[in-house]
Amino acid sequence: MTTGEVFSKLLGCSVSGYFNWKKQKRSIVVFLEKCFSKEELETYVLTGEIPAKIEFANRMYVGMELKMAYFITNAVKNKLHLLILFTYGSLEDAPKKALELYNKNLICGEELLYFIEDHSNNLSFELSLYIKENLNQNWKIFERDIAHGGINDWLPLYLEIIELSIKHNCFDKVFGKFDTAQEYKYVPNPPEMFALYQGWEDIDARYKDVLTNVKKAILKNTLNSLPVWSIYDTSFTMETKPE
Repeated sequence: MTTGEVFSKLLGCSVSGYFNWKKQKRSIVVFLEKCFSKEELETYVLTGEIPAKIEFANRMYVGMELKMAYFITNAVKNKLHLLILFTYGSLEDAPKKALELYNKNLICGEELLYFIEDHSNNLSFELSLYIKENLNQNWKIFERDIAHGGINDWLPLYLEIIELSIKHNCFDKVFGKFDTAQEYKYVPNPPEMFALYQGWEDIDARYKDVLTNVKKAILKNTLNSLPVWSIYDTSFTMETKPE
């Protein structure tokens, strides 16, 4: 098949119509030509087979909301990534930005060293792409994926608190310090998100209430009025009590 024939069948127009659209630089034509080869499109037209790179991308995408959930709920471990993300608005050139934050005395040497050693382990290529796309969509993709997957609806609020704590310069106070010298914090460790709880809906609701109060306190600069929680509690349950 010629290129014109492939596109005419794909777009449901005549061959001459395709060339008119191409000349007009119609968005759909530009998109298809930029993202797929003529051979890939021809195979799809003849067989209905999805291009291999799309299948690969789909497999990479499966479970990204879970990977994102683990990334943000390990806030102390991933502090420097999060600091870069919400300070610079991007994770591109992360090592260079990490060094800039260190030179500004915004992070300690231990945090920088840990980042250098575990940068690729903590932030996979596919997760970095997912974060980038979410930034472009104001985290709507993450919220949609959470709702679709039926996992904890407090996760967007948790992410919002991370961003607020960085902008208000109280991240360590809210989530705990990297070296664990600080024994208390204002956000308790998240529930074991994917374990089976007795009455897990009640746990999630209570945890979301705690997060809501923290968000309000950051905005009003009244964190000191809130109860603190031990960094040593492994996860939030109905029995978890403030200190």
